[in-house]
Amino acid sequence: MKPLPRSDLEYLTLKAIHEAAGAAVGSWALRETLARHGYPISEATAGRILHELDARGFTTRVSNRGRMLTQSGVERFAYLDAGRRAFGTGGAERLLDASKCKQLLEVLQARRAIERETARLAAINATALDAGRMGEALIEQERRINQGETGSDMDMLFHRLVARASGNRSLEAAYELVSQDTELAPLYEYVRLHVKGRLVDEHRKVYRAVADGNPEAAEKAMLDHIDGVMGDIRNYLMLHTN
Repeated sequence: MKPLPRSDLEYLTLKAIHEAAGAAVGSWALRETLARHGYPISEATAGRILHELDARGFTTRVSNRGRMLTQSGVERFAYLDAGRRAFGTGGAERLLDASKCKQLLEVLQARRAIERETARLAAINATALDAGRMGEALIEQERRINQGETGSDMDMLFHRLVARASGNRSLEAAYELVSQDTELAPLYEYVRLHVKGRLVDEHRKVYRAVADGNPEAAEKAMLDHIDGVMGDIRNYLMLHTN
């Protein structure tokens, strides 16, 4: 029997529901699908997988017929599928296109300009509720990383919460604009896969500065975070394009 990587289970489950084309998928049908992919599990285990996706907001129960994808589930499947097409399955890497890496660097440069300010303003304007939501996202990101996932959705949520806590709607909208390029999603996933432990530590520094109401520290922590990600991409380019 093959091991059951959580990332594979999540992807294959979302894929099975997506390909049902509007029909609900129950635990029995999911068990059969996973078995075809070489993952024989019990119907009870399939049910637990579906319950977890319900809890994460990716699926919703349709009476007693099974599950369908929510809008968040559709977006999550598209994100994971893009990563699979870019890198293949089973964690195999493919050489990243240099032009895409450079495009991602440009996006991150724009985010650097925006997010240094959102972090600074968040430290000034964040409410206790804002800080609490950031802390919860950070805890959930760490939990998922410890279970072998990249924590990508929590990574995005954390940055979105910082932007929202800034109290500046124009900056929040600017962040959303530059961070939603779906063509670059596989590259973001690659970066998260290789530095996921460090991302939690860097997010924690931003969070603590915001919670402490220290705008200078929040700005520096965010700059260090984004500069670190950009450095990882530049290092990749140096190693693989010479």
